[in-house]
Amino acid sequence: MGAHLSWNRMWLVGEKKIAGREFESFVGALCHCEQNQIVLCRIQDDSICVTEKNHLPELSSIGYKLVAKQ
Repeated sequence: MGAHLSWNRMWLVGEKKIAGREFESFVGALCHCEQNQIVLCRIQDDSICVTEKNHLPELSSIGYKLVAKQ
C-alpha cells in the first residue's frame, strides 16, 4: 500500500468538538477507515475525511455525506 497524504482535522459543530483525519484522496480514506469509523465527503470544499461513526449526525448538519462505513 502506498503512502496516503492526510492530516488531523477538528470540527466545531455547535458546542461539540469532533476529531478526525482529512485525506487527499478517497482511496487513502478508504484504506485507513477502521472498525466503527466512517468516510465522509463534502462537495463544496472537496473535503474527504474519516471519523467515528457516532459523529455522522453533526457532520451531516454541516454538509458532509456518508461515503463508506466499517
